[in-house]
Amino acid sequence: MRRGIGSYQISKAEESRAKILQALASEEWIRYRDIVARTGLGTTTVSKFLRLMEESGEVEKKIDLESGEYPYPVLYRVTD
Repeated sequence: MRRGIGSYQISKAEESRAKILQALASEEWIRYRDIVARTGLGTTTVSKFLRLMEESGEVEKKIDLESGEYPYPVLYRVTD
């Protein structure tokens, strides 16, 4: 029975990662909140996957200090 649970979790993880990549493909830089809105995923899931993807070099993160907004928007994009 545990084998089925593991397969399900892997499938959901791959689905979440694909949704995030699809959202990131639409623009050069995209705000974190827009990624959450476009994917329909929870903030915890998006944060976890973005962190993992940043650590693996798939995505790049920057803080938009020039926007004049506070809190500063966090932006992401797919790396080359």
